[in-house]
Amino acid sequence: MPNSNSISSKIVSPLGITLLLFIACHSLTAQTITGKELSFRSTAELPRINVQLILPGQETTGRAADGLAVYYSKDFDNKVSYEDSYKFINPDENLGILRDGQLLSIEGRKPITSADTIPMKVWKLRQTKYTLKIITTNFSAADVSLHDSYLLSDMKLDNNQANIVLFTLNSDSASFAADRFSIIFSTKTNFTTLPVEVSAIKAYQKNKGVEVAWTAENESNIGRYEVERSSDGSFFITAGTVKANNSAISSYYSFSDVSPNNGDSYYRVKSFDKSGEIKYSTIVKVQVSNALSHISVAANPGQTNAITLSLKNSSKGNYGVNLINYSGQTFYAGNFLHSGGSLNQQIKISSYLPSGLYRLQVLHDGKKENLSLLF
Repeated sequence: MPNSNSISSKIVSPLGITLLLFIACHSLTAQTITGKELSFRSTAELPRINVQLILPGQETTGRAADGLAVYYSKDFDNKVSYEDSYKFINPDENLGILRDGQLLSIEGRKPITSADTIPMKVWKLRQTKYTLKIITTNFSAADVSLHDSYLLSDMKLDNNQANIVLFTLNSDSASFAADRFSIIFSTKTNFTTLPVEVSAIKAYQKNKGVEVAWTAENESNIGRYEVERSSDGSFFITAGTVKANNSAISSYYSFSDVSPNNGDSYYRVKSFDKSGEIKYSTIVKVQVSNALSHISVAANPGQTNAITLSLKNSSKGNYGVNLINYSGQTFYAGNFLHSGGSLNQQIKISSYLPSGLYRLQVLHDGKKENLSLLF
């Protein structure tokens, strides 16, 4: 595995090499690219984020499974460009930046002027406990937080020091989702949370849609509310707009989202003050279920090559089953006929199953459900 001083990457350009020197030398001189001279300050002055993915046992060794770095300067471009470096894929644990469909290990961006995000991707996780070491430097004009879309938490990161974050994987597939973590920035003057004005926000499935409801306290000079939806808890789009009452007493609002995401959906309410100030509510999560009904899976006690698939009140027909580990290796592929109703189907695997997390795909009637299984 690479150590903490070696971030695997594919260089896009000479400036990508320069950014590698950021980490190794903490200095940067003028570079000429396509005839244009770019001058930079020492990297010790640039706002930057360094993230390391640390395995159990590496906490005090100075080593890491993988890492990434993001630097901020007016000379950089927010698009994937000269200053960025592609990510080489490791055979085991990987950590990178997923920007505009490209995987990066080093990125240069313009200074933070409004809300911004580092969309991290972490994958090929083979253990149950990991540590993220996040060092934020020179972000005096912005608040920086680590968003965990599984725990629905936002941890504020201290500036100019190392922040240690422990996280655990379990049988819930969301705990090891590749896009579980992201780093979120907000300028201290333009973006704040809305803990007082908007309260009791909730979201729940209603028929084929999602109902979002909230209460507004002490409304004053509010132009409108926007309900925003996200599939990962980090990147939100507008689902709809609700006119503000500006009542002297509490106002109750609701909004029906008729086009929700399948599976997990995240919602928040964004308020627009007539003075131009923007505020956000807390984020709530709802699971929209269009999957196969009443299916669960469990490992057989004392057996390392057998599982039990349980169906309750399920329709009759042919069911396909695939057992895949999270490196993409298939350990079982088969099918069985179900006469309808409830059934405990025993599935025996021809080979020994190593300890770890697996995904069981169940296919029936044109639908597919993914179940997580921990051996």
